[in-house]
Amino acid sequence: MIVIDTGTKGGAIHFTSDGQFRDFFKFEKCGEVFLNMFDFHDWLCECNDNEVLIERIPAMPKQSVVSTSIQFFHVGSIYTTVLIALDAIGLELKDVYPRTWSSGVSRVHNELPDHARTNKDKMKYITEAVAKYYFPELCKKYTKRTRVDDALTDCLGIWIWYNINDYLID
Repeated sequence: MIVIDTGTKGGAIHFTSDGQFRDFFKFEKCGEVFLNMFDFHDWLCECNDNEVLIERIPAMPKQSVVSTSIQFFHVGSIYTTVLIALDAIGLELKDVYPRTWSSGVSRVHNELPDHARTNKDKMKYITEAVAKYYFPELCKKYTKRTRVDDALTDCLGIWIWYNINDYLID
């Protein structure tokens, strides 16, 4: 399965059919906004997978018109580029909203041992704590200074939400 975070600092992660990490693709800007669709297309072809889960970003309530238009332009251009690349090789996708997957990650975070949980309230720290607990070596590989790459942790968060029954402690 391929999991895609479409944020402005997004990326994609590929898991084998048995849930093992295979590869990570960090979106790089090509020009002012767009990611390099050709590199992403090549990466998708190398993955040779037919199951894709993508984050769909909704409009944010109570934002100014300027903030909303900037968000829609940046995220929309990335989302569209990803869709074009997926369609070019005939992949279909399932999408998930950030609130949906992040609520699942919060549930998993609440069940982690005390030493693995974060005391910060922001979702990015909660997602990072869960990702570090379940994928320590992978997170270590993509840590810059003190924080793990946001695209990687978001992709891992989406993956954990999709397979939530494997991560909830009974």
